[in-house]
Amino acid sequence: MAKAIVVGNGALGLFTARRARDMGMGVVMVGKGKPPDRFIVLQENVIRVLERVYGGYPGVRVKGIRVLDLKGREWRRIESEKRGLRMASVSYGDFLAFLEENLKDVERVEGYATSLDPSGSVRTESGREINGDHVFVAAGKPFRKVVSYKHKTFYLGFPRLSAEEDWILQINDSHFYAVVTPFGQGRYALATASEDVSPLKELFGDFEWDPFPLDLSSYYTPFWRKGRIVYLGDSVRRFHPHTTQGINRAIWITDRFFRRGLKFSPWDVFGEFVFFLEGIVLDSLWGSGRRRIRLSYLPMDVGFGYTLMAGTL
Repeated sequence: MAKAIVVGNGALGLFTARRARDMGMGVVMVGKGKPPDRFIVLQENVIRVLERVYGGYPGVRVKGIRVLDLKGREWRRIESEKRGLRMASVSYGDFLAFLEENLKDVERVEGYATSLDPSGSVRTESGREINGDHVFVAAGKPFRKVVSYKHKTFYLGFPRLSAEEDWILQINDSHFYAVVTPFGQGRYALATASEDVSPLKELFGDFEWDPFPLDLSSYYTPFWRKGRIVYLGDSVRRFHPHTTQGINRAIWITDRFFRRGLKFSPWDVFGEFVFFLEGIVLDSLWGSGRRRIRLSYLPMDVGFGYTLMAGTL
């Protein structure tokens, strides 16, 4: 039996372990602790994968994206269901619990991976060396030099708001950006580029929240394979909340990789490069005013960008 080592025990690590096990591999997961809870927006590409692999998907259905300016006026609206695209919001903790299904036979090694060898060897912080036929790196640590671009820190919290509208709301202007994601029963996830949430309080009324910083420093490298090592998800690149594509794109590409017999297609490489360029554009437009930010929404306005994000081209 082929042996697969999965580095990382987050959502992508759990999904990778499931797909490797479904292919008949013995799986060893190497990881330590769990990242802080946050919100995840599942899109059509991942919903289809989860339905096929797990028979369903978790979370609360949302109708689409409504973009507001700082005065609460509607800027644009993207109604995903009219295009046959589903979206759902779920907390990261609930998503991990969902992905843990049927993984009781997977060996777990507690501890960080400190070094990787292309021959298939993984060394942990305790000094243990684990050898496998395949090594899948599904962790945020890149393990190699990468090309970095602009650093961002967001603040994340889970307030209860007085809003009842079942939409993903974005406040986007020169010096403020926020994503407010409904989870049902008045509970929302709020990610914002500023701890000052007074613009949101003008829209929703007063609310309490206990924010903590979320490090979203970005990096990218096009080299996904080295010997028996395959890099997936955040070990290759990170997406900002602008795109809501972090775990979506990672799971979708990983699923395609396994379905293609442990191979990436030229279209996969092209798609990842497109999102890399999009991240640079959105980074450069940060805080540059409404007219320039409008340009970043142009692909969505014509429909192409949104269907590309949803993986339904």
